[in-house]
Amino acid sequence: MAVESSAIVDSGVGDGSPASKLDLLRESVRRRGSIVIGLSAGVDSALLAKVSFMELGSSAVAVTAVSPSLSSHDRMLASENAREIGIRHVLVETNEMENPSYTANDSMRCFHCKTELSAELWSFARKENISSVALGVNASDAADFRPGIRAAQESGMCFPLKECGMTKDEVRELARQLGLAAHDRPSNSCLSSRVQYGQRIDARTLRMVEEAENVLRGLGVRNFRVRVHGNVARIEVDASSLPSIVEESARKEIVKKFRAIGFLYVALELEGFRSGSMNLPIRSIP
Repeated sequence: MAVESSAIVDSGVGDGSPASKLDLLRESVRRRGSIVIGLSAGVDSALLAKVSFMELGSSAVAVTAVSPSLSSHDRMLASENAREIGIRHVLVETNEMENPSYTANDSMRCFHCKTELSAELWSFARKENISSVALGVNASDAADFRPGIRAAQESGMCFPLKECGMTKDEVRELARQLGLAAHDRPSNSCLSSRVQYGQRIDARTLRMVEEAENVLRGLGVRNFRVRVHGNVARIEVDASSLPSIVEESARKEIVKKFRAIGFLYVALELEGFRSGSMNLPIRSIP
């Protein structure tokens, strides 16, 4: 049974507008009849979960994968997304850290991660007699190196946002119109994505990343990453936040706390935050 929302945008069927794409998304979800949504802290999966719940009610279930690569902050935000929407939310444990191909952290790490995620989500779907499993992949995601998308696609997962041609900006705008708190939330990725390719992934390193990013969050920085290169923590923040990071008291606090966490050196990326910057060694970016 569909759940109505007072925040639905005006219809613009067939004109390529965000409203038109929302109509296509609603139709796509209805056609599937029942759906498991891989829910993260971000806006893409939040929008997909919102529309799925609007259209399918209890036949839509949000599932969040829990492992050492999921920060406690993102786990909390995923739960907040589900509560805001009203959708049933289930946590499942994934075991990608037990796969040597994943912890080796080569350029196919995300492929191995999504292979594990796909297996867990499909297992849950079969137990619940749910016909489809979806991820919040949007039409803009093709711009980066995303082997995880290939793994998900090979498993039979679907990408309704991408199928409807929704770009990231359109996802954010529709999420705003539908009243989702995640509409302007900075994009994020798993903690393992912070570690340079070739450096082994382990639980200790992921905890160090999480603690270091909590330090920046506590300073009020909004869009950032702490990248790990051996014993070096390389901080990326939006260019507008660079002055606040290099201010003397903030700089001293960051260095002191990062060293207490276990980093020997603390560096600041002068180019600022750049999504996917760890992929530079494997692709050319103008």
